[in-house]
Amino acid sequence: MEKQKSAAPYAGISADRMIRHRLILLTQVLCMVQAGVLTALVWTGQAQPWQLVILSGALGVITAFDMPIRQTFLVDMLDDHEQLTSAMGINASITTLTRLIGPFTAGLFVTMAGEKICFLVNALSYVAVIAALLFVRTKQADAPKFRHSAVSQMREGFDYTLSFTPIRDLIILIASGGLFAMPFSVLMPAFARDVFHGDATTLGLLTGASGTGSLIGALYLTSLKGTLSLSLWVILGCLLCGLSLVVFGCSKFLPRSLLAVAVTGFGKFYRSWRNPSCHRHLHPPARRGFCPKSFANTYVCQP
Repeated sequence: MEKQKSAAPYAGISADRMIRHRLILLTQVLCMVQAGVLTALVWTGQAQPWQLVILSGALGVITAFDMPIRQTFLVDMLDDHEQLTSAMGINASITTLTRLIGPFTAGLFVTMAGEKICFLVNALSYVAVIAALLFVRTKQADAPKFRHSAVSQMREGFDYTLSFTPIRDLIILIASGGLFAMPFSVLMPAFARDVFHGDATTLGLLTGASGTGSLIGALYLTSLKGTLSLSLWVILGCLLCGLSLVVFGCSKFLPRSLLAVAVTGFGKFYRSWRNPSCHRHLHPPARRGFCPKSFANTYVCQP
């Protein structure tokens, strides 16, 4: 994560100055190579801690470049920017659904064939992503031209982010939420064991309830339009997330806690996903890489 945060400003500038379609193809190829090397080390039994540290650092740097490109690439694929909210809703629904299905599927693979197969499936999954990207056509045919150097653009990006009130407020909002609300998932195993006196099944129910709430939020996302609606839902998401966490923290009755966690997942989704959507509505095209990266950098700074 430290590698990811240190590479963040350069990643945002790259998303602004280069052809994003080529960049996202490059990041996915590099991710596949990283996953392939890790798979080879695991399958041959040669994996060492120092190798894992290097591969993790490499993945952090790749992800730092991938995040702003991925966020802005969605805009490049749209002919009508009025479709942005609906497109984000579809994208968010798929992402949230995979977070529900992925751990369950991985558990089945581990049970049937062991942990090694998961590394192989992860590496092979990038083939489908890269193949799909090769068929994508976007409006960004040429890289934009800038009169200033990358360092000057980075400084201008920081100045713009801090001086433009809506963007600055959203970054503060997401950073505070990441500090005080997001770490609740780390405490889930302790609540399942010590508060509800359960086991792995109880933990699975709690995790599933949170994911279900996020999925409902993602599906509802497609029906909302406009910057005002986006901003209001960010505020509502923060309120729902905070209040439901208070209920969850005070509850010792599992069904009530499951409902509270589901509401937390719903609010957490709008607190996190609505912010990049607002960024896209509010900042100009020349800042579409740097500004989302500022948001993403505050998001990964959570404890």
